[in-house]
Amino acid sequence: MRTRPSGDSEEQKDAASHKEAPEQQPQGEEREDPTEQLRALKDRYLRLAAEFDNYRKRTQREKDELLKYGTEQILLQLLPFDEIFENIIGTLEQGRAEDDPIRRGLEILKEEFSRLLASLGLTRIEAVHQQFDPRLHEAVATVETSEVPEGTIVEEQRPGYRFHDRILRPAAVKVARPPHASNEVPPEDAGQGESGA
Repeated sequence: MRTRPSGDSEEQKDAASHKEAPEQQPQGEEREDPTEQLRALKDRYLRLAAEFDNYRKRTQREKDELLKYGTEQILLQLLPFDEIFENIIGTLEQGRAEDDPIRRGLEILKEEFSRLLASLGLTRIEAVHQQFDPRLHEAVATVETSEVPEGTIVEEQRPGYRFHDRILRPAAVKVARPPHASNEVPPEDAGQGESGA
């Protein structure tokens, strides 16, 4: 019966492999120095701490911006009411006395509404008599005049608004340009005058 030697050889192989196991180490790798391991772990900890701090700061900035600018869409929807108040008051100024109770009541409502918008961070962009600025104003027309310098806003068609440091809506304006001299030929007529001669 030859089964016995094979059993012995397997047991011997297991015993031999257990004896060799502690001595076996992957080739080319040496045990890391504990101070080197500590340094690597400390470096990893510092990197993770810095990443977490950056994450915390970024989420705080996003939260602050959301609180600051979260009402932007609501304010855009409220702007027409401010303009309606102005139009009604402008119409009433033409036909009613200053001490008229309806006119005075609407003026008070307009003042309170404007105060509410200002408390939320909304300010009106100054336009008339200002120099045209494409970041703040939208030119809808030009007006020939010699009374003011070129590029000066002469009329506001629709008010513009700033929300904190952002332009919520630019002001729609008419801008001054110098009048054409009567002896100058407009550019489209210049070619016709020469061909007829």
